[in-house]
Amino acid sequence: HKVHIPWRVYITEEIDLTIKSLKKSIEDEALRIAVKAKLTWLREYVQSSSPTIVPLHGDFAPQNIVVSEGNEMRILDFERARIGDRSWDYSYYYGWLQRSDNVAADYWCALVQDYFS
Repeated sequence: HKVHIPWRVYITEEIDLTIKSLKKSIEDEALRIAVKAKLTWLREYVQSSSPTIVPLHGDFAPQNIVVSEGNEMRILDFERARIGDRSWDYSYYYGWLQRSDNVAADYWCALVQDYFS
């Protein structure tokens, strides 16, 4: 049985690791600065706000969603499940879609914005 670190600590560490890797992963300096600014804002949000704390999947990605005949949907792979802000799973899924299907990513973004409005 694996014990998970608290959600805020986990997310902050993930954000910090991503910020540290920006120079290696993004060559365009203007883009790197913009991404760092967004990640810094996200880090501050995680540390200072009162997020809505709910159970999270932790790896909510297209390959973890299975739709069978009759449109019955199942979600798989819960080993990264934890408690945290609901926006994490939504944005994690959006990141996956952005890398594979921009049209679907735009649709997902609109759905999520309507949900949080």
